Amino acid sequence: KDMVLKATDISTVTTGRRFGGNTCRCLKNPFSREFLKVEFAPETTAEDVAELGVGALRKAAVEGDTKAGCFLAGQISGMVKKEQPAAEIVKEIATEAEELLKGAAKWVK
Repeated sequence: KDMVLKATDISTVTTGRRFGGNTCRCLKNPFSREFLKVEFAPETTAEDVAELGVGALRKAAVEGDTKAGCFLAGQISGMVKKEQPAAEIVKEIATEAEELLKGAAKWVK
């Protein structure tokens, strides 16, 4: 959670593109940087890439290993500025939408 809250607009990277099928977006850290380096090395095979990723999600989610874990996060992670329950987020969206729609009549002819 802390990594997402500290993220900026350039804090994520997409891995798994070279051989297709296992593309994911994750936060930049030592694991993702090394993964990209190995993934695009000319001698690397699809099997090498698959093996490199084994256990990386567990290291992140279960062990909290910020160096060797793969932390999946979306492209807009840098826009997240506070931790909130989902119900609170949905309520905020509905309230803000309602306020915007109250003034929508001026835009419709």
